[in-house]
Formats: sequence, C-alpha cells, structure tokens
Amino acid sequence: MTGEGMTWLELIPDDTRRVITVMYFPDGTHGPERQNYPLTASEEYQPSIWYVDIIEGTGYDEDGIAAFIDKYLDVIITPEGDVKVDDRDELDAAYASGELTKEQYDAALAEGEDILKAYGDDIRGLDAWCAAVRQLAEDRIAAGEPITMCREVREWRKTQGES
Repeated sequence: MTGEGMTWLELIPDDTRRVITVMYFPDGTHGPERQNYPLTASEEYQPSIWYVDIIEGTGYDEDGIAAFIDKYLDVIITPEGDVKVDDRDELDAAYASGELTKEQYDAALAEGEDILKAYGDDIRGLDAWCAAVRQLAEDRIAAGEPITMCREVREWRKTQGES
C-alpha cells in the first residue's frame, strides 16, 4: 500500500466530516503487482489508495499543524474499484463503551454512507479531483510559495543536521 518514495496528499473537504488521504506511487509508476491498474487522470500522479477517515472535527496542534479527531470508521478505495468500509467494530465498541454518544455514532455512520455515495461509484471523478488539487499544490510549491513542515519533519531534519 505504501512504500519508499510515495507521496501523500491529505484533503479535508469543506462541510464534511472526513479526511481523504491519497497515497501516490513514486515517479508516475505503480507496483507490478497491480495487474488491473486502470488509466488515471494524470500519468504523473498514480494513486495507490484513497483512505478516508471519518472525523469529529479539525483543529491545530501546538505547532500550528492541522489535526483531526478520528471517529474510527474509515472507507478505503483502490484505483481498481475496490471499496471497503473498515473499523466498524471499533466504532461499535466506542459507542458501546460510552466513548461516543448516539448522535456521534449516527453521524459517523451517516458520513460513511455519504462517502460511499460520493466516491464509491465515481472513483474516476475522485481521482481527477485529487490530481487537480495535487497539481495546484505542486504549482504553488514550484512558484516558491512557503510550505509549513509538520513537527515530525522538522525534528527529523534537526537529527540530520539540517535547519
């Protein structure tokens, strides 16, 4: 699913309770094990998988990096058309233990259904949208717009003697 040289794009669409993480193969390639890999919206950006987290909300950590409150349920989509709802057992357990209210539980299930309706039958549309957003980000980076690194990258760079 993920490996060396892969890049990730995380999107939080407005007015939703989801984070879409698309993981791309390096250098416009995909793994040889992907026998039925479809044509994608961009030859340069070859997605490996879309991982959609259902969230309660978003905020910022102490470094000003966007963070979200995960609500267990996830939807996983592959370019080949596989769609899987994951971690329903964790959602059910959180509700049973009282960690989630009935409203939070129902909202997570409803968001999962919305994700399946929005993307499950239109994976090509999801791919095209993510490719367009990634191209926009790549263009802005190439134009020299500042990028805020997450804390983990800053800390790793310090261990490498970089600033």
